[in-house]
Amino acid sequence: MKSVNAKACVAQWLEVAGIPEEMRRTVVQPWGTLVRWEQDGRFRVSLYMLQGFGHGLPVRDLGKGRGRKLDPYVLDAGISAPAELMRLWGLKRFVP
Repeated sequence: MKSVNAKACVAQWLEVAGIPEEMRRTVVQPWGTLVRWEQDGRFRVSLYMLQGFGHGLPVRDLGKGRGRKLDPYVLDAGISAPAELMRLWGLKRFVP
């Protein structure tokens, strides 16, 4: 899967925020690569690039062995998009 659309979206946000593209910080993670741009000491734009990932919602734990029927577009990725968004937005994690 190509990341052209994600990179175009990042370019738009960098332009809106007035952050130069070369101000990026790249961190390699077990699930892929995280690229971040900082402004005023805070990360303002982030790009998560998952390795070997198809089209779907990335999650870390699919609940295997718990009798759950898996959605074909909820994919094990080693990182959870909903949990990561909650962390970035300062929300508490919901545990059923």
